[in-house]
Amino acid sequence: MEGHGLYAAAADADVPWIVVKSISDWGVDRDKYYEPGTAAANAADFVTHAVALGAFDDLPRRR
Repeated sequence: MEGHGLYAAAADADVPWIVVKSISDWGVDRDKYYEPGTAAANAADFVTHAVALGAFDDLPRRR
């Protein structure tokens, strides 16, 4: 749902896009490993790692 606006804008501009969501659970038995900052850092680390590996190089353009 959060990526719908990104999709629409990227499709109109014909640019590649990605949505990476961080998930944080503040339910029962919460501890420091479920803090929102940790979840956001994990999502950012994933994107950084993927870019470093070249995961987004040579993506086909949407026409």
